[in-house]
Amino acid sequence: MANAIWIPVGDPVLLNDEKALRAVLTRSFKDPQGGLSGPLLAALDLALDDDHAVLDDVVVDGAEIADGSITVRYTVSFSAAQTCRDLVYSDKDARTLVGQVTETQLGFPVFVAPEPRSTADEL
Repeated sequence: MANAIWIPVGDPVLLNDEKALRAVLTRSFKDPQGGLSGPLLAALDLALDDDHAVLDDVVVDGAEIADGSITVRYTVSFSAAQTCRDLVYSDKDARTLVGQVTETQLGFPVFVAPEPRSTADEL
């Protein structure tokens, strides 16, 4: 997989334990204080539709390994304050990440956000 993020698993036994696997994934994008940092952030879709929105949290909901691939389900929490309209809101969005598995590593492609579209593109 070209241009990939590789996360070392350490003990291959962890690949058979979903709770332990979720912990490995979480440690790869969260620091011990809960802040978002780490190599896996480059693979996660953290794009938000609202320019005013701020990313609040990312939580791994589940991970499944089958046939040499891994599917990670995660939730992105965000909030926004639009003071000109006196609006404050927060929301969550469920997303999925698919990668490869070796005996000792998890590999994920680097996320590339799609080009913004406009109705002018439809003409």
